[in-house]
Amino acid sequence: AYEYEMFYFAGYHAEQEMIDRAVQLYDKAYALAPAESPYWKECVLQGKGRSQFYAKRYQDSIDTLILALSMSDDPICYIFLSLDYYALGNLESGAAWEAKVREVFANNERVLEQFEELLSEVKK
Repeated sequence: AYEYEMFYFAGYHAEQEMIDRAVQLYDKAYALAPAESPYWKECVLQGKGRSQFYAKRYQDSIDTLILALSMSDDPICYIFLSLDYYALGNLESGAAWEAKVREVFANNERVLEQFEELLSEVKK
């Protein structure tokens, strides 16, 4: 699934079907994940939520990422929740998740720079 995302981002296959295929593969990985491994399931859901964001399936992404957070508190989910809410025009929820991102990643310049790039796209 991750490779499909990378081909999509690199422009090798920038068609919608590439990112949609990544979402499908994350679904399969989730179904195959051991029931006793919430960490593995959360990792798969985080990837699926990220792919859903890039596929512009913002509400699906929110639902997936909230489920992922119910399994493990993964701050990467905060990033995409903020972006999803902003993309849907829900500025209040977007800002709340953005504040969490900035707090958790305050000492990680690289993550904040990448977040700013994505944020500028959804806030247009």
